[in-house]
Amino acid sequence: MTDRIYSFPLPPKCRERGVNARIADAMVWTGISDLMCDPKLFKEQAMRFAGNKVVSSETNSGETDELKREIDKLKKEESRCIKAYAAEIISEEQFK
Repeated sequence: MTDRIYSFPLPPKCRERGVNARIADAMVWTGISDLMCDPKLFKEQAMRFAGNKVVSSETNSGETDELKREIDKLKKEESRCIKAYAAEIISEEQFK
């Protein structure tokens, strides 16, 4: 729609009519309201969204595996620190 203004005096490239923003907003919000008020529709959309997330998370499985290895490494380090403190090898300040 702004093409008509910015390209003047040249002919506009877009031949579509303008859209009333108030009507478009009302239609969008009505659709969102209908979705939120209908448990069946809401569940379908939530499942579709969750399904998309599962697919994308599978593509990052290498990152997930790396993070799991890092977590395991940190748990082992934590365990060693606890054992060292319990055996009085390190002080409370060092443990913290």
